[in-house]
Amino acid sequence: AAAVADLLAQAKRQLVLTKDQLVQSEARLRLALEAGHAGTWEANLAQDTLVASDTALAMHGFAPGSAPTPAQGLAVFVPEDLQKVRSLALEAYNTGRPFAVEARIRKPDGAIRWIASRGAVRDGPDGRYLIGLVQDVTERRKAEESLREHDSRLETVFENLPIGVGMFDVNGRVILANRQMLNRLPNGFVPSHDDETQRRRWRMRPGDTTPIAPSAFPGARALRGERVVPGRELIYLDDDDRETWRNIACAPIRDVHGRIYAAFAAITD
Repeated sequence: AAAVADLLAQAKRQLVLTKDQLVQSEARLRLALEAGHAGTWEANLAQDTLVASDTALAMHGFAPGSAPTPAQGLAVFVPEDLQKVRSLALEAYNTGRPFAVEARIRKPDGAIRWIASRGAVRDGPDGRYLIGLVQDVTERRKAEESLREHDSRLETVFENLPIGVGMFDVNGRVILANRQMLNRLPNGFVPSHDDETQRRRWRMRPGDTTPIAPSAFPGARALRGERVVPGRELIYLDDDDRETWRNIACAPIRDVHGRIYAAFAAITD
């Protein structure tokens, strides 16, 4: 009898310990979700049930503690995104594969929000569930869109500058340039690193056919650490043998350790 009582006492202590660990685990999960502004949900399509945390419900425009159906949960997505979300959820439910999607929902006040949802399948005695995590990523999407618009405006300005501007690496290869610059460097190299045929297009004086030494070009000087500003004026021989004066300004670009890894160039007529 004493042995049985001892075993029962050990089992009780173990049960209490397990329950405490479960409570602590749930508390840590709740804190993590709150810190990440995330909510949880689970749906049983066969039973037409959807259970979600208050955070997830609020994200989708539902009152805390409410129990919308899966169809009602999907109905908040904008028509343009609804089919994508429904297809991914059904595919995951049928195949058991996890899914991730970012889509827009319309709140009751008409506001459009971006929601990121990640889901997986859980099979249990009462059927198959889709379980997942949701986050409101509207601010991140706005920031990304703002950055894209900024980049687009910058690219428009860059391409329409009346001068040629660009960057080239330590091998003289152009790594970034607008059309004005590329038109002047057809092989994609600055003159100091281009083939001899292209180098001979550049001259120091009208009618002078003496080749310019590669090391004397502004690009080569910049890669050696020199700032060629306001620039060096040289003559360029066009395809129609017309000579035009061009100013080439260059400056080295250094990394955080002071090492030159590229150079900037600007060419003006």
